[in-house]
Amino acid sequence: MIKPLIGPTRQSMKIGLKEYDWHELFLKVKSNAGAIVAIWSPVILVYFMDTQIWYSVFCTIFGGVYGILHHLGE
Repeated sequence: MIKPLIGPTRQSMKIGLKEYDWHELFLKVKSNAGAIVAIWSPVILVYFMDTQIWYSVFCTIFGGVYGILHHLGE
């Protein structure tokens, strides 16, 4: 998932800056950081969501086993 994004990230860092037609929108931009953030933000968001899902599964299993072993609810 990450490996295909490394090439475009390196290319966008090497491209440099160009004059944009919409100068009001891109005022004095000094790097391509916005493009890099746009490329990587979905990957980071999916990683955080996946981590949250696996944490919920772990807590459910661990809590169930803990409750069974300690006879909670009897």
